[in-house]
Amino acid sequence: MLKPDKMEVEAGPINPRYELHAVVVHLGKSVHSGHYVCYIKKEGRWVLFNDSRVCQTDEPVLEKGYIYLFRQC
Repeated sequence: MLKPDKMEVEAGPINPRYELHAVVVHLGKSVHSGHYVCYIKKEGRWVLFNDSRVCQTDEPVLEKGYIYLFRQC
């Protein structure tokens, strides 16, 4: 099983590799209420962006992602 931060995707005869770069997470009970935060991988570490607060985190909540952004390696 692949870990959420390392995934491989096949694309025709070429097999490019993609790495999870950022995740937008919705925190709340429904789409009508709650709060959005973003985790971005910077220099191999996850950083949490939450309005005016930015901090490094060792436990990003990747499985609750609303939008996943990948970059080709």
